[in-house]
Amino acid sequence: MDEAEKYKQRLEAIAEKRRLQEEQDKARREMEDEKLRQQQLKRKSLRDQWLMEGAPMSPTSPNTKNLLSSLWDSQDTEKPGDKLQAENQQLSGELQ
Repeated sequence: MDEAEKYKQRLEAIAEKRRLQEEQDKARREMEDEKLRQQQLKRKSLRDQWLMEGAPMSPTSPNTKNLLSSLWDSQDTEKPGDKLQAENQQLSGELQ
């Protein structure tokens, strides 16, 4: 192999590594954005639930705590994030 071919291969390897890193960063940003959207949705649904039921006597009352914990537990927010996490790990594996 002459020097030009080695240089070209090195450049291609660097470009491929950069492309994979950019894909990984994009997947990470999408995962963070999805988490933020899910958190906002949780807050909105909790607020809506609270407004629909009327204000409880006290935000620290046991009934309110039970309601809030059950609402937080009942909402499934991990599935979209799990998919992005798996893609991120796959890209990490390709990068190495």
